Amino acid sequence: MSTEVGRMVGKYRILENIGSSGIATVYKAYDPSLNREVALKVLHAYFAKERELVQRFLDEMDAIVRLRHPNIVPVYEYGEEDGSVWIAMEYIPGGSLKDRLKGPLDFNISVKILAGVAAALDYAHDHGIFHRNIKLSNIFVPSEGRVLLSDFGMATLGEGMHPLMKTGLTTPMPEYMSPEQAEGHKLDRRSDVYTLGVLLYELLTHEVPYFGDSAETIWAKQTIYLPTMPSTLNPAIPEAADEVIAKALTVRPEGRYATAGEMAQRLDIVATAEEKRLSFEEALEEAGRVAPAWPETPPPGWTVCPECGRTNRPNRQFCSRCGAKLPVVIPGVGGLSWRQRLARWSPRRKALASLVSVLLLFLLVGGVAYAASRPIELPAPSSNISSYVAGEWAMWGRDPAHTSYAEVVDTQPQGKLKWRFVTGAPIRSSVAVVGGKVYLATGERRIVALDAQSGELLWEAKVTGPVDSSPAVANGLAYVGLYDGRLLALDAESGELRWEYQTGNPIYGSPTVADGVVYIGSGDQNIYALDAVTGSFRWKHKTNGWIASSPAVSEGLVCVGSRGWVVYVLDAETGQEMFKYRFLAPLDSSPAISGNIAYMGGDDRSMRAIDMRPPVSRTKRWIIEKSLWLWTQLYLQGIAPEPPVQVGFVWLVNSRGAITTAPAVAGDTVYFGSTDTRLYALEAATGKERWQFKAGGAIGSSPAVVGGAIYFGSDDGRLYVVDKESGTKLWDFATGSKIMASPAVAKGVVYIGSTDGVLYAIE
Repeated sequence: MSTEVGRMVGKYRILENIGSSGIATVYKAYDPSLNREVALKVLHAYFAKERELVQRFLDEMDAIVRLRHPNIVPVYEYGEEDGSVWIAMEYIPGGSLKDRLKGPLDFNISVKILAGVAAALDYAHDHGIFHRNIKLSNIFVPSEGRVLLSDFGMATLGEGMHPLMKTGLTTPMPEYMSPEQAEGHKLDRRSDVYTLGVLLYELLTHEVPYFGDSAETIWAKQTIYLPTMPSTLNPAIPEAADEVIAKALTVRPEGRYATAGEMAQRLDIVATAEEKRLSFEEALEEAGRVAPAWPETPPPGWTVCPECGRTNRPNRQFCSRCGAKLPVVIPGVGGLSWRQRLARWSPRRKALASLVSVLLLFLLVGGVAYAASRPIELPAPSSNISSYVAGEWAMWGRDPAHTSYAEVVDTQPQGKLKWRFVTGAPIRSSVAVVGGKVYLATGERRIVALDAQSGELLWEAKVTGPVDSSPAVANGLAYVGLYDGRLLALDAESGELRWEYQTGNPIYGSPTVADGVVYIGSGDQNIYALDAVTGSFRWKHKTNGWIASSPAVSEGLVCVGSRGWVVYVLDAETGQEMFKYRFLAPLDSSPAISGNIAYMGGDDRSMRAIDMRPPVSRTKRWIIEKSLWLWTQLYLQGIAPEPPVQVGFVWLVNSRGAITTAPAVAGDTVYFGSTDTRLYALEAATGKERWQFKAGGAIGSSPAVVGGAIYFGSDDGRLYVVDKESGTKLWDFATGSKIMASPAVAKGVVYIGSTDGVLYAIE
């Protein structure tokens, strides 16, 4: 659809281009039927190919157009023309708070802004609508002092876009997302309360509580570290306001204010106790705080980020928004450098410059990178130990290939409780069972060893925080990863520390020990290979995202997924990248390997079979991979036809929900669970469905196949056992809460942890 100045979009005539984002272009337009100016938002042409996503957005807009509140920018109407969607809303001159705010804002004025936004949110929440995308650019304060919140519904588009289009997208903005929103959980009004806390923090300090180079890094900081108190950054802030912000930023929703209005009311009490300062307009016009025009030289000592354009307070080394290294400010030297001016280009101008740069440097940089990626010969590891013991369950997934399959068993469990071990926090990790001992990492900051027959505590090792990583046991050592980024190797008999290795961010995946090497992924986006006996570094491989996946190892290859939507296949000995396979969503699950085929599910609802040794040379694979990325970019922009399938593609099957658990592979069948409450059985060679089993809740527990039975847990709190050939239920066992851990089965007993904090041994 043409949108040049003077052209008509629906009944609206375009007057000027106001700005552009990764989702839409906003125009100032004229409505001749009502003789008024409007802000007209036109979605990018890409969305014409995403009819299901656009329909979800339009369904939400049906409710949004009915919102009428003094603190909400009214949406007049929306429509489609030539396949493009447009939204007409009130035009507000003067720009958003992002355009106008150039430093910390007065406390009392911040309170008034927050009160207006809170009132808008409570009204929307009462009508069943959550914003999910609050940030400075969506808040307007016209000259008359009104506070207006805009862009309801836009998060739906941002969250549903093709992953290749999300690079640089700030809808929703990672720094403002609540932890549960970043994890993809169902949201309620308390998620917007968290975002309101981030907004107040930024208004008062001109910084965000957490920043990082990726959404995963920000999420990790949210779950581990407390933010710097605002009064530390801005002494003018009352210390009582710190308490209000800290409560709003609590990681768990139940610890926050129940409503936005409750937070605003508490903040108003704090403000009442303070001496009144400037009027609303005087504070907004105070020098150095609101920019009357753009561009403007930053205040003395303040620095404009060369990457994102953020104005940072004096003496910062890294940008408070994107984390980029800041240039050194020389006292007495003013003006904007060329890098600072570049940072202030419009998104469209930046995108064009980026595309041109990619096209010009593609062959040169790619050739250099390929030459530099040749393997380096490493000494052999000091042992050949592996976390696999016949008849035992020595690690998550049972064996280094993570098949979660034991073909022969002496006795099948029948559903009778043998013993329980009670901890003080939810159990999300699975156990390892070796040599008559059960090894468990708990959510209450300890690693324990239990007697497999009685459940008696044999030893415990206290750690620094909750643990999601499942232990792996090999040759008398128990390995486990921690939130503080350390991989520990403990003596399996005593729990004493033998060695530790520090990575750069939290470890959520489980270690894999194979052929004398322990493999582990980290939130610092690296996959590490360490000597299993000494802990000495062998190699690491940088990926494009957080690693929550546990590496699978088979026949000299390592396969692992990242939250950057990519599956990596590496040489186990050197860490050399053999090839990459791209999904359409983050990967929280782990792969299972059978032969040369890796099976893996993703948040895009797909289960895929990937050939790890495709019949294509490494050089040709590299060329195809790079060309395919560019081809896909052009396709998403409507310039090129649909690209061919990726190298390594075998088959793809879609479920009705996200797949966050690993599959099990037993002979010629692949089994996996989905958040759609179903367990699926597929032919391993073709992906053809054999049967489905419907559980009582979403399945976040990876299945284990032992003999003729499949074991898995569900959000309804039950451990299910079904026949692997027919999918018929054999029996189930009720725990006290939902099950996120995966079962381990050894010597006729199944062990399963629940979020009720109890480990159950069932015979």
